[in-house]
Amino acid sequence: NIGSKGRMMLFGGRYADTNYFNDCYLLDLSLGYECWTKLSFKSCPSGRYGQSMIFSPQDNQTILFGGYDGKNYLNDTWIFNTSSTDPVELLSFSGTFTGNVIKLNWSTATETNNLGFEIQRSIDQVKFDVIGFVNGNGTTSAAKNYIFIDRDFNQGIYYYRLKQIDFDGSYYFSDLIQVVINIPEEFTLQQNYPNPFNVSTTLKYQLPKESEVRMNVYDTRGRLVEALFAGRQAAGYYHYIWSGCNLPSGVYAIRLEAGGQQAIRKCILIK
Repeated sequence: NIGSKGRMMLFGGRYADTNYFNDCYLLDLSLGYECWTKLSFKSCPSGRYGQSMIFSPQDNQTILFGGYDGKNYLNDTWIFNTSSTDPVELLSFSGTFTGNVIKLNWSTATETNNLGFEIQRSIDQVKFDVIGFVNGNGTTSAAKNYIFIDRDFNQGIYYYRLKQIDFDGSYYFSDLIQVVINIPEEFTLQQNYPNPFNVSTTLKYQLPKESEVRMNVYDTRGRLVEALFAGRQAAGYYHYIWSGCNLPSGVYAIRLEAGGQQAIRKCILIK
């Protein structure tokens, strides 16, 4: 147990008396569920099992001694300094759903050789997808604030974590946070982005209930120039990437119809 944080470090092991491992994992129970993180160190003990490990709360260190590697009984000693394992002191990490986007905010107190942060997302706390990267500030003793916007989502629960990466390739994971996205309360067609746009732009809309949906593009004379979508969709959040490669530059209107309601947004195509 590392301090009073409800965390446990696990190291090494063997398989079928032929394979001896030196992987190091952190089991975090402080979040109310099991969260496993593989730790990365610049130097690490050789593969073994049967070693002794003890935590020193006074020094905030985990001490490893001995073990067996399949051929020899070992007598080396290793110290994992859990207070200095992470070169970035993370002050906070939070996520909110606001303005029809998921906004992630985090702050650091100090940074050492920080290349940046890989943003990872999961829907089951097991498989994580990389959805972005934010550059770090190298080495600094000044507090820094970061922000990342996630625009691609639907209703449900999303789990996020930061993978902080050093210049030498070492990496460390933050704790998980979760953001809950409920079913939309109203019918909305957002302004496309980017706007003006060159060739392609993203259209986002939300449906409070299952509906027959039609989305079309009209020119300034009200003529239909392109039918984008027609079909039935469940309640939720949607996005559509429209390519205007077959149309000339100009002002166009996007009309969305669903459940007896309609919304119109003007957009500008520049080639």
